[in-house]
Amino acid sequence: MGKRKAFLKSNSSGDTVEKFAPIERPVAIRAFMEDAELTEAHVVIWLHNRLDIMRTKIGPNWDVKSHFFAVIPERFEIEKFVESIRKQPASDVQVFIYLKDKAIIGFQTDFVSVEDGKMKLVFPKKAYRVQRRKHQRYRLRQGYLVEARYHNPNYLQAEQARQVYDISAGGLSFIIDHKEVPDYKVGMIMRHVQVAIRNKPILVDAEVKNIVLIEPHHENPKYKVGLLFRRILPEDVEFLESYIIENTVQFG
Repeated sequence: MGKRKAFLKSNSSGDTVEKFAPIERPVAIRAFMEDAELTEAHVVIWLHNRLDIMRTKIGPNWDVKSHFFAVIPERFEIEKFVESIRKQPASDVQVFIYLKDKAIIGFQTDFVSVEDGKMKLVFPKKAYRVQRRKHQRYRLRQGYLVEARYHNPNYLQAEQARQVYDISAGGLSFIIDHKEVPDYKVGMIMRHVQVAIRNKPILVDAEVKNIVLIEPHHENPKYKVGLLFRRILPEDVEFLESYIIENTVQFG
């Protein structure tokens, strides 16, 4: 049970956000791995320290009875990654595979070797299927800055920037001062909202869905403005889903 806890995450109210179903049949694990290779699914591999991370894809020529391959990204410092692997406990290479619109598959495995631009890992005998609610929100951890830049329809001449409070593939929220509340109306459309995550620019149109008081007893009360994306590229939705999955599992 100790290892399984590493996959469990809860929201602020203590409710389990993700649901886990063990996968023990080799044919089922194989089907997920085949799907991951075919769709070039986003794969995250990290180590016990949760700091050494490789973002990759499943490579070809794997064997359900013994091993599988993860493609080593260009310019990735695989030597340092392998050195970190050798310093940690055995069976503590953690793999998460994001299958779009389906689930996350997670398991722990062992490192075998590096061969022809791929990392060879032991094929798992057991995995967990993680089913998540659609467009789960991720609250950005302290010290991690993501800005949303936009023109408020009431002040088109000046671009505004707000620190993102939480984000999902379907929307985001940011904090405003109580004096700014009249500038935002539920139903208002905000066009060309720009968000940059990991140096990737994302451009969306969004609708103000709610304005919620979050610090009522503060000397300067704060409000959270919730936006729903009304226009966003499919590849940006996938990128945000992958980003949120990775950070939710890694940091909670």
